[in-house]
Amino acid sequence: MTTQVHSLLRARDAAFRSGDGALYSAARADLKRGVKAAKDITNFRGKPGCPAGWIRFGSSCYFFSVESKSWDEARKFCRARGADLVVINTKYEKVLTFLFEFRDQSVWIGLTDKVQEATWKWVDGSPLTLFWGENQPDNGGGSIRYGDEDCAEIRGTPGSWNDISCETSLRWICEKVATLFD
Repeated sequence: MTTQVHSLLRARDAAFRSGDGALYSAARADLKRGVKAAKDITNFRGKPGCPAGWIRFGSSCYFFSVESKSWDEARKFCRARGADLVVINTKYEKVLTFLFEFRDQSVWIGLTDKVQEATWKWVDGSPLTLFWGENQPDNGGGSIRYGDEDCAEIRGTPGSWNDISCETSLRWICEKVATLFD
């Protein structure tokens, strides 16, 4: 940025020496914008866009828990931090969540059919993208043993999605938009 400001200074000086008032005014305006941009960048230096302990991927920040909670408790944890359970809407996020830390553990994601059985929705209300495991979701296969399975997990092995009781204690992934101000 310093090099760009120096270039703008040289252009302004050359315009002034040439006597061209319009060119000088334009160069001066460019210089002001360049100096403002340099100040803005300096003010944000060292701020990665995500809070400490979160990982940036694309335009989002992700938190990978090390403890286990129910789906509702995990969501409450995320929301208290200005986030929510992860919404996986690209194949790249699916790869990220599977490969990063939970290679052989199941984790909560922000997908549920709590509002209406068999109508799966993300916590942000966006439509479901399909990465279900084979024969899933199955709501416990109709077995009383499993009860209602209204929340979604990513299975550590083989990395596909499964519906499971929301009361199960699992690790989780929070997601929030990355900003310059965290």
